[in-house]
Amino acid sequence: MKKNYGKRSGSRIRGDPSVIGRELERLRRKHDGVLTADIVVEAAKKPNSPLHGEFEWNRTKAAHNYWLRQARTIMADITIECSESKTIRALTHVIFDDGKGYVGTEDALSDPDMRKQVIQRLQDEAEDWSERAELYREFAKVIAEIRKRKKR
Repeated sequence: MKKNYGKRSGSRIRGDPSVIGRELERLRRKHDGVLTADIVVEAAKKPNSPLHGEFEWNRTKAAHNYWLRQARTIMADITIECSESKTIRALTHVIFDDGKGYVGTEDALSDPDMRKQVIQRLQDEAEDWSERAELYREFAKVIAEIRKRKKR
């Protein structure tokens, strides 16, 4: 069966998703149906690989990019205990006119513009999740509720 590959909204993939998708499928089949990040990186090291251009090969830049990813993970993973049964993220990512960054979640929720951004992002994430979960009938009721709330 021919597969039509695409890329998710907001994807950072620069190359043709059809070419990249076929290459990932080729690698997966070559490795008994299981693909790992190590397999993809190893294949991408070859300059003629369709995956090569998706990676930063300058080690200094790659290290810096990795550290930025680690910093984002740290900022996203720290929580605040609001009560015995409720914990929230300490920081929330928002976009400003002159850039983007993390602010206190409580600040984001109390500012109307930032709150609107956070709510929109959560709605988008819920929709993305529901599209993936549609494959599993066990989630049918949850998906119906997400879609019902979206219409409000």
